Amino acid sequence: MGAATAEALDPTPQSYDIAVEATGRVDQLGLTVKFSTPEGICESAGNHFRPGELPLLDMYFNGVTLRIARDNVRVHIPDALELAASGKVAPEKVVSHVIDWEDLPTALPEKHLKPVFVRADT
Repeated sequence: MGAATAEALDPTPQSYDIAVEATGRVDQLGLTVKFSTPEGICESAGNHFRPGELPLLDMYFNGVTLRIARDNVRVHIPDALELAASGKVAPEKVVSHVIDWEDLPTALPEKHLKPVFVRADT
């Protein structure tokens, strides 16, 4: 599809029509905004629990649209579960921790790369 990923963005003259930040770090979100073209779209899929600063004046002058939201993945859950059950993908390669649903309030603010919260059927 032409998308490129980066562990972190270093200042370069390149800019993007659509830029996505998924680190959860406000400093990286600020860089992602700066890498957006005029009238570009900056999407944040990261969880931002700490305050930080964004280049709001740059965003205003360049007409950058910023969307921060939780990803809407619910509709994809059945297909993802079927794919995992088929053995075609290995979820354990991207899941860092499996945490009980009841522990969510205390575990969520902790640093986990990719936690999955599970709850018993009720």
